[in-house]
Amino acid sequence: MKLRSIATLVSLGIAAVVWTGCEGKKQTEFVAGISTQVRVPKDLKTIRVDVLVGGTQVKCDSYRVYDGKVQLPRTLGTLPIDDSNRGLPITITVAGYSEERLEASTVDQFADCVNTPISLGTEAAKGRVLRSSRQTYTPEKILFLPMPLSFACFDRTNCRTEETCKAGRCTAVDINSENLAEFREEMVNGAASTCFSIDRCVTLTGQSPFVLDADKCLYAHPGSDGAPSFPAPAPAIPKDGDGLNVRAFFDGGEVSEVLDLDEAEGYFIPDPAKPQQFQLAPGLCDMIKGVDPEGKALPHRISGLQSSGLCQSKTQRQPICDAELNKVLTGNEGGNVTPQAGTCQTFEVKSAPSALVVLLDGSVRMDDFYKDTTVTKTLGLSLADPVFESMQLGLKAIPQQVSCDTRVFPTLDVAMQPALKAQKAIASVIADFVSGKTPLEPIATPLKIDGALEAAYATLNGPAFATFSRKGVLVLGNRDFTSTKCTAAVPIAEVVKKGKIPTYALLLGSGEGEDNELVAAAKEIPDTVKLYDSRKDQARGADAFSQITRDLSSCLYGVPGGKTIDGKSTVSYYDPTRKETIRVLPSNNCTDAAGYTVDNGRIKFCPKACDQMVGVLKERSNLALALGSSAAAIPVFASTGCE
Repeated sequence: MKLRSIATLVSLGIAAVVWTGCEGKKQTEFVAGISTQVRVPKDLKTIRVDVLVGGTQVKCDSYRVYDGKVQLPRTLGTLPIDDSNRGLPITITVAGYSEERLEASTVDQFADCVNTPISLGTEAAKGRVLRSSRQTYTPEKILFLPMPLSFACFDRTNCRTEETCKAGRCTAVDINSENLAEFREEMVNGAASTCFSIDRCVTLTGQSPFVLDADKCLYAHPGSDGAPSFPAPAPAIPKDGDGLNVRAFFDGGEVSEVLDLDEAEGYFIPDPAKPQQFQLAPGLCDMIKGVDPEGKALPHRISGLQSSGLCQSKTQRQPICDAELNKVLTGNEGGNVTPQAGTCQTFEVKSAPSALVVLLDGSVRMDDFYKDTTVTKTLGLSLADPVFESMQLGLKAIPQQVSCDTRVFPTLDVAMQPALKAQKAIASVIADFVSGKTPLEPIATPLKIDGALEAAYATLNGPAFATFSRKGVLVLGNRDFTSTKCTAAVPIAEVVKKGKIPTYALLLGSGEGEDNELVAAAKEIPDTVKLYDSRKDQARGADAFSQITRDLSSCLYGVPGGKTIDGKSTVSYYDPTRKETIRVLPSNNCTDAAGYTVDNGRIKFCPKACDQMVGVLKERSNLALALGSSAAAIPVFASTGCE
């Protein structure tokens, strides 16, 4: 067995010398390339390499991955193949740790080989990532075995003994060696002319890809054939080449990785006729959504993507150029590393819980709106914005079942529930109005907006939402918002004042009618009632949702249980428009308006930081609406102990 080391990409060679009579010596070997793009030493300080032939352990060593500079193991012994072990499966396991390999280390996995690297999840182990592969020799061939320590598999500690992690999902440890390529030195040589340049092939022309199908994580590189185009008069995006490369930004952009063209571990091209439309591997798609197939939150998340068409796609057989990889790992091209005490932790923080009741006009007043499927689709996309993922959302079509006697809703058409679940039900309600399955109420039927508002306020002021600090009511309609049906001559402004809930009115469809007391209420109490008339200017609809986002979230984020924010913590998110990571630093009483403060254990953005975040959300939402596609999520993360 031998270990080749080229910069930070390690090749683990397991050789078999086979004699076949007069033909002489022929070589049979695996060269296992151990690669990573994670931060050293923030995320990775030590690796352990194990080799088993059959069920017998023949190698077990642990190594520091830096010593002033990034480094990985250089040599291992040799493993002869004889009649006693020829034909047995060989298993290679690489485990990565955030603990230093020191003489006084308490990590059992560094002290002896009885404690297997499978026990990554224990606190004492401080194991972060595990990669295993089991295969059999292909006689007289030297095959390359990629062993990437991808960030998508960091802290994925629940894989079973016969499994390994690939792209964030547990999969069988066995592979078919016939699918491996024959080894060539340039597959591990980051100094070769064939190495992959991140700067040239991604950064130079990288753009945020367009979402084609959010559920499948299907994207199109901007400017490519078949990609969505901006409506006039926006300029067309120039095509930058016929290739395709994709980079993923994890945890608010604190970690980035260039993905390989690989259906199981990176991305793939589902339609060869559209070579610049790509789909993420299933596990990476989970990380876009933030949950696994069972709906459980993942330890890490993809915050953004970048695509470029300048170069041909990187594969697992093409290493990143040495200087650029050093910069990814350590922040400098020389690969110089400063020792760091403690463990760097990055975790997602969620917007503080909020609640929104949507009142939707289900009468013929909205006939023009329901006939315009483009507008209804735009509304559906707005309500599907991931910015509402921490919100409880419900909908009531009015005037149906609005009682002026009780001022409560017997039921909501879409019950209060997490917004991401409610959106499909809301889309179904709108679709039924569009198709005529649910008939529109005649114009003679009183809209009873005042009674509907009182019922919505009663819902939000009830015990179920007593602890919610942010609540709102959104009215979607066209006209006839008067208070003469349930509250006699009491103006709607007085109804809103009594309810004490922020109220938003978005006028949809066509027409200019202003028999609408919400207009007067918005002028009288502008801090409580905000009205947006999109009947002639559809951009006002996007403004409405941007304002709701701002008001209901108030840039307030909860810290998950078991996590704390210290004076050095950094909050970050990825800006897809500027293609950069935005970092927000702590500020004492918001003396730095671009920072954040801690409010009862929660993170609260200061005014300038909040305005910047809302601006990013608005730009992203407007772009998605202009393209008729889904908006991408912009999750927020906090990092502690990361010097």
